[in-house]
Amino acid sequence: MGALNYPRHFVYLGIALVALMVVQPLSFTTWPDRFTFFFALFGALHATALVMALRTGPLWRRITFVPITAALSGSVPYVGLALPRALGLDSGFVLIAAMVLGSAVGASAYWLLVRTFWFPKVDVPDGARAVSLCVAATLLGIMLATALSGFGARNSLVGDVIPTVLWWNAFSYSLWKSERPTMAANNRWRGP
Repeated sequence: MGALNYPRHFVYLGIALVALMVVQPLSFTTWPDRFTFFFALFGALHATALVMALRTGPLWRRITFVPITAALSGSVPYVGLALPRALGLDSGFVLIAAMVLGSAVGASAYWLLVRTFWFPKVDVPDGARAVSLCVAATLLGIMLATALSGFGARNSLVGDVIPTVLWWNAFSYSLWKSERPTMAANNRWRGP
């Protein structure tokens, strides 16, 4: 049995999606930075779904994990925007590069945080899998969101949340894949 109850985790991700779809269209003029808020919200929702599906863990870790993740997620877009500039990229691909690099940096940092808090036995190849899957999910999400919005001609609530939902599922799938050998070994020791 792994550290995370995956069926419960994916149900909580579904609930997080509903919450995201309710909050996404809201527009408050008093928000100082809507961009940071939504990325922090994306991280907080996934972290909450993860923490609520844990089988064990001290309460203090659960309480501190979500705000740390939210702060990390809120900073990721700025890192993603700064990296293409630092690399000297300048063209129409800067936004895509920013999203892909932000996804890679975010997945790496989040994986290290998850590993530190909950999964100390996962190793570097597991982290590389998480980053690869999250980058692929981001690229697929960009393509789907672009197509759903008529290539930017109209706003699309579904198009706005698709990259996030794909990223969440890619990361969670990578955790499940990382834990599978442990779960199989534990089941073997239980006997028939």
